[in-house]
Amino acid sequence: MSISKEAILAKVSSYDILSFYLQPYHNTGRLIAGKSICNPFITDKQQTPSFNIFPSLPHLAHETLTRKVLFENQGAGS
Repeated sequence: MSISKEAILAKVSSYDILSFYLQPYHNTGRLIAGKSICNPFITDKQQTPSFNIFPSLPHLAHETLTRKVLFENQGAGS
């Protein structure tokens, strides 16, 4: 039996998946969109967290929400 990506995303959001796997970097129970956390791609622990995620938003009023999660790294944050 195989499970497709579409079947998984029909039951759980990409945000929930990220919140689960990034738990060691935010330690808040649930990842908060827009709140900086330690960058998961840097092996050393950061003193100033520089990584955050946020839901994508339509740029124009007629665009639809894509329901994707985006990320941003604000610098080295050492």
